[in-house]
Amino acid sequence: MNSTYIVQVPDLVAMLVLMVVLIFLRRRSEAKDVTLWLVGLCFIFVEAIASDLYRFTSLFHAPSHSIALDSYVLAGLTFAWAARKDSVRPKAYLSFCLAMIVPLFAITTLYGLNLHQRYAYLSLVVTGIALGLACTVVFLRDVRLIGTVLAVQIVTWGPMFWLAGRSGYREMTYWGMGCLYMLVAVALWGVMTRSRIGGSVMVAGFVLWSLCLFTHPYVGGNPVIAVLNDEVWTLQKFFVTIGLLLVLLDEQSLRNRELALHDPLTGLPNRRLFDDRISQSIKRSARYRTRFAIFTIDLNSFKAVNDLLGHRRGDEVLCEAANCLNTVVRAADTLARCGGDEFTVIVNDVSNRQICDLIAGQLRSSLEGASTGLPFKLSGSVGYAMYPDDAVDSTLLQEIADRRMYENKHAVQGAAV
Repeated sequence: MNSTYIVQVPDLVAMLVLMVVLIFLRRRSEAKDVTLWLVGLCFIFVEAIASDLYRFTSLFHAPSHSIALDSYVLAGLTFAWAARKDSVRPKAYLSFCLAMIVPLFAITTLYGLNLHQRYAYLSLVVTGIALGLACTVVFLRDVRLIGTVLAVQIVTWGPMFWLAGRSGYREMTYWGMGCLYMLVAVALWGVMTRSRIGGSVMVAGFVLWSLCLFTHPYVGGNPVIAVLNDEVWTLQKFFVTIGLLLVLLDEQSLRNRELALHDPLTGLPNRRLFDDRISQSIKRSARYRTRFAIFTIDLNSFKAVNDLLGHRRGDEVLCEAANCLNTVVRAADTLARCGGDEFTVIVNDVSNRQICDLIAGQLRSSLEGASTGLPFKLSGSVGYAMYPDDAVDSTLLQEIADRRMYENKHAVQGAAV
């Protein structure tokens, strides 16, 4: 075995360790399509092993070369699917990906097995063009998008057709793979938040990847450039892997911050976020001389739900109550769960108490229309306080709203008796 192959082992081990870390983080992350990125990296790991076997040993020379190239194509397909936008129709996007990948996969297989039949390569390129045009006609309706897709096909298949006609099979094969990875970089740039360092690192990795593929057929004659190309070739794999790690860690951090400000059961803002929203409303109302109101809602007879039906059923009732109240609350206002069966609402820009009475009635009515499956109708008691009419301090506002809510509750219970 060539001693140079031994030198590559630490790189393979390092990549394997990073992939294990990614698998561990995937279990704790809710990020979209993390599994797909891991599958793509697994293909790259297979490519690295097959490529080293091809370059540094005499074992299965042609098959290992073919496996390496095919793994690149399969990884590109997986990365392209993982980088798709949510707004893009999956069927159309997958059809366009396959229209490029299937002919390219056949080309890399032929070239890896050292089969150089010009008409076979030309036929595959023509097939790729035909499939791309067919997908454009079937799936696309936007004229601007049609122009972009056709331009991509021309840039991809045009040079490949010309190179195949000149028997430049090596250049043609790597040009196709380079275009594939550049398309992944562009797609990823479109879905990643630009402020995220992890997304930028991943995009940079795919750009480097495509540049390595574009230049690979032309650097073999210069040993210095060839060594540099090999180093960059290894570097971009780590760029993508480390970038994905950074994205996962960033999303985990965002999720932790989100959990710190929201109720884990209903997903509503919790007391901490609610207090911050009150402070913002006070500052805003003081600046623009407007009014806002705080509403406190307490579910009636909720203790009986927990006692008779259990806490799990009680949690379901709380979630249903939150959904019902959300139908009344505007997007500009705040509905929060501040503890137990108590909900609070901040309603901005209320002009008088008549409007507050109307809102209180709407909140009560929304709860009475809940589909809880309980043996009794769900109801709630509501109290409110207005800024600055009742108080200018957030604590006093909440105390007044709580007191009025309990007054409403006692009045309802007294009427029931």
